[in-house]
Amino acid sequence: METETIVIAKILGPLYILAGIVFLGRPKMVQKIVKEFLREEEELFQWGMVSFVIGIVVLQFHFLWNTFPEILVSFLGVFAVVKGILFVFLPRLTRRLTQKSIDLFIIFGAFLSIIIGMYFFKIIYT
Repeated sequence: METETIVIAKILGPLYILAGIVFLGRPKMVQKIVKEFLREEEELFQWGMVSFVIGIVVLQFHFLWNTFPEILVSFLGVFAVVKGILFVFLPRLTRRLTQKSIDLFIIFGAFLSIIIGMYFFKIIYT
């Protein structure tokens, strides 16, 4: 496994676990934050740009598709780029899709975040 994969996993692992715990432990707060976030097109644009830049940075240093950890890190980079593009160019569609499925998004996101974070911890410390 490449060193870049381990470095990115060390950064994303704790972040994903924390996000998952917050999503599970404070779903009403997360729901309120997401609803407020979706109200303003400017916020969608700003966070879209941030997501796009983060995805591009990940892919610039890590466009590897050989092992499962490498694929996962690269996929997360691609996902961030796509999410950024959607937030910037299709804010109304993003808003409509998110508002319709906000509860599912929070629960699914929580479990997925925890699973990804724990997997990153596993590959880092084994």
